[in-house]
Amino acid sequence: MRLKFDYMGDRLDYNSGIKTDYFSDQIPTFIQNNIQRSQTHNLSAQFYSETNKRGYYMKDKFTLSGELEKSTSSITGSFNLSQRVNRKHFFAENDLRLVKRNDKRVFTLISRNSFGRRPDILLVAGEENVSQSLGSTDFRSTTETKFGKLTRFWKYYLTAGIDLNYHRMKNTLSGLVEYDNHGDHEAFLSNFFASPQIDFERNGWRVSLSIPMKWYHYNITKSHNYINISPRLFLRRQLDARSELSGSVAYRLVSPQPYLNINDTILSDYRNLFIANNPDKYSHDVATTLSYRYRNPVKSLFVNLSATYNYRRSHIMSNQIFIDDFIVSTYAEKISSNKTWYLKGGLSKGIGHSKMVAGIEGNVSLTSASSMRDNSVVPYRQTTTEIKPYIKGSILRWLSANYEAEYGFSKLEINGDGNTCHTFHQNLFATILPNDLIEFTIGAEHFLTNFSEGNTANLILLDASAVWRVSNKIRLSLTANNLLNKQNYEYVTYGTLSRSEHFFNIRQRSILASVQYRF
Repeated sequence: MRLKFDYMGDRLDYNSGIKTDYFSDQIPTFIQNNIQRSQTHNLSAQFYSETNKRGYYMKDKFTLSGELEKSTSSITGSFNLSQRVNRKHFFAENDLRLVKRNDKRVFTLISRNSFGRRPDILLVAGEENVSQSLGSTDFRSTTETKFGKLTRFWKYYLTAGIDLNYHRMKNTLSGLVEYDNHGDHEAFLSNFFASPQIDFERNGWRVSLSIPMKWYHYNITKSHNYINISPRLFLRRQLDARSELSGSVAYRLVSPQPYLNINDTILSDYRNLFIANNPDKYSHDVATTLSYRYRNPVKSLFVNLSATYNYRRSHIMSNQIFIDDFIVSTYAEKISSNKTWYLKGGLSKGIGHSKMVAGIEGNVSLTSASSMRDNSVVPYRQTTTEIKPYIKGSILRWLSANYEAEYGFSKLEINGDGNTCHTFHQNLFATILPNDLIEFTIGAEHFLTNFSEGNTANLILLDASAVWRVSNKIRLSLTANNLLNKQNYEYVTYGTLSRSEHFFNIRQRSILASVQYRF
């Protein structure tokens, strides 16, 4: 048994900026500079007990936590205003797990119950003085059991359970006239689920078929009933002692999310509004994966390759509507599809009797989809590539090093026009051990971002630390961060039909000396 209490207090001074291009002549480039201070206090208590005997295993965990967060920000650029956020969160949860197993059968029981309360307030002072309060109360109870029968080549499993959820949301928005609202929404959600699974394993073959099924009942404004099903077939072939080939095919019939039934306007921040729209339609997902793995521990050689294809078809499409100073995010009843190819691979090799490891990892994703902006459908294609070489391990008895690099490429094409971004990140860490009592660590990080205008952002960070173990009870340490005293950092991200350049002020040079005494 274990009883644990935790307290965390944190204050963050935050200075950042963002410039967003929406690739449209009708939508102006958005510029935001944000000076923000946030304070967070978190207090939690946890009781944990575990029993592990020959006949059964039981674990129970009870958690109580409370959190208070306050933040104030001053925003300039395309707008001049101030924003204040107050958040509180109380949460209680009990998690029980029981497992009984012998050579032929396995039985599992999981019971999880939780209660949460969140009263949040958002205040915006600018051309419009806006106030929003959003309070939610949530109680959820999940009970799940799993039964299995084991034979020589076959394994049969059945997982079944019930998930009950009561949720109440009270919201008030004032100061926006057209979007002002006041609502008190209650929802009762019940989910009855069952998932049969069959596994077969013999002569290097492993076949697994699972068919999860769920019946959802939503009682929000009116009753809704849905059936979800997501069968998955997995095959693995052990080619020899070192290599294997595997693949899977999965299909999902997905019901609409419950929150889409609440149509009140919700203010995310001073500029973004969300309005749900529920067409009461299903979406369909198909995913296929093919993987190859090679492992040779004697030569310390490891290879893995995988390819995944995902297809999603839905009767709703996300829609961004630009109205004066606001962006209204909602959904439109429009058939949409999303196709994604994802390729991933890795190679690693041990060097010097496996004292060091060198390798490379990489992935490529190709996405083709459509979104809506101002009620017009805009197709787009997005390509991303990442390559990560690395080498790490012990060079000498008293010296170890770790070097990693990452090159990234992103391209977003909208109506045939492309926009690209290149990023490069590398870091090197070395540990020096002159003897068993003294330890030195040196670290360097390098960030490079190429912007569309042709300019680049270049940042180098240096850190160092020293540790002296005076005795078994006394430990002295000295840590220095950002030795070059760099102050700014920039990078680029892509959103749906947009490109954002981020600017940050980072913490100046800091030095920390500590003394530790062990009783």
